[in-house]
Formats: sequence, C-alpha cells, structure tokens
Amino acid sequence: MYPQFLVFLPLLLLLLWRFVIIYVMVPANIKSQPLWKATSKYLPFDPATLGPEVVNFFHSHVVALTAQGFVVIQYLTKPEAQKNLTTVMIYLVNRERGERCTVACFYVTTQAYTKVKGHNVILTTRFDDDTAITTSNVTSVGSFRKRPTIDSVSIADLTDPTALVNVHRFRVAKLADGKRPIIPPSGVEVEDFEAYERTAVDYQVTAGLAYFDEREQAYIRTWYGAFYMTWQLLWPFKQINLARKRSKADTVMKEFLRTR
Repeated sequence: MYPQFLVFLPLLLLLLWRFVIIYVMVPANIKSQPLWKATSKYLPFDPATLGPEVVNFFHSHVVALTAQGFVVIQYLTKPEAQKNLTTVMIYLVNRERGERCTVACFYVTTQAYTKVKGHNVILTTRFDDDTAITTSNVTSVGSFRKRPTIDSVSIADLTDPTALVNVHRFRVAKLADGKRPIIPPSGVEVEDFEAYERTAVDYQVTAGLAYFDEREQAYIRTWYGAFYMTWQLLWPFKQINLARKRSKADTVMKEFLRTR
C-alpha cells in the first residue's frame, strides 16, 4: 500500500503546486496592480480607420439600433484597456425612451489581418431613484461584486440587436413600476457614461474589495478583493456564475416569448 501511494505522490504534488500558483500566487501578483485608473478616459476615434470585419459588425448594429430610435453619440476607444487588445465601442442614446446602449468590439491587429476576439451589446435604462435595468448579450462572467440597485440579465446567444432591444423593453415595462427614466443633457453623454462606469468601481470600495489610492490616482484591490476577483474567474465559481446567468436568461426568455 505504501509503495503504491509513492507512485501517485509526484502527481499529487504537481496538482498542489498548480493550485497554489493559480489560486494563491495569481491573486498575490495582481494585488498591487491598478484595478482602474481614475485618469483613464474614453477617446473618440474615426470608424473609417477600422478593419472591414469590425466595420461590418458596427454598421449592421447601427442600422438595426437607429431603426429602434437610437442615435449615435460617439465612437469611443480606450487604448490602454488591455495589452495587445483594442477595445472600440459605439455609444448610442434613445432620448424618447430613456435608453442607453453600448456596442463594443474587441480585436487584435497584426500585419496580416484584424481578428475580432469578441463583441457585445449592453442596453441600460436608468431611473431617478438611482436604480437601473440592464439587458445584454455579454458571454463572459465578471469579477466585480454586483450592485443590488441594478437588475441585469445577460442572454449570451441573443445576437440580434433588435431582438435584444425588444427583450429589454419588455423587462423595463415589467420592472420599472412607474419609475421615471433619466437621460443626460445633450453634449455631456460621454462624460455621464464615464461617471456611471466609475460608480461600479466605487461600489467595489463599498464592498471592501478595493480602495482608492490618492497618490496613484487609481483603485487598488484589497487582499480580499484580489482573491475574490481572481476566484470568480476560476473553477468552481466561474461555472456556478455561468449557470446562474443561464438560468436567469432562460427565465426571462420564457416570460418574453409567452407575450409574443
């Protein structure tokens, strides 16, 4: 019995070392890295500079969304968002309905080609009591603690922007309960979007996952936040979160289809 155990000991030690690297050393490594820089800003860009694959994606979505009453406010990019990956997005607003929308595309560019790595559409209706309803087709799971004031659902396989708009409006009609949608004044839409994005990071401070470093002008993870945010993207927490997302998406779609 003892010699047989020794046969498996190297494998057990290898698995233990892998666990330590991923579940302990990775959080320790990202602990000191900025979670979000206060000086980070979205920059406007000319969509004509994009590759044809990205242009085609944006064009089809702009056509569909403008038909639903949205107006393009600005094409935006955040160059330093992630190394070797370019993030570009369109920010749109429907003032009549109080809706906001981002259409994002993530791609890498080499000398030979442009490769789209992912894209998503996020629709948001914010209300005068600081609550919001968000409907998206984001496929990934996030690492941030979710804010209780936002009722969000992600329907990953709903790639048609028109269908996504219809589902979002169904959810707003069901959940708004007479609350008044709010929309920023003309000319400050991008600034309002950036400020709202920052509230998500501020909530991580409230939840004890991060703190604001005045000298660095950046949000830094606490030790708890470093482990929490890393583990949310690892087994089994990632699989649990994905299952929860799919379950809520299925429930929403069943309710929506019953009204058609």
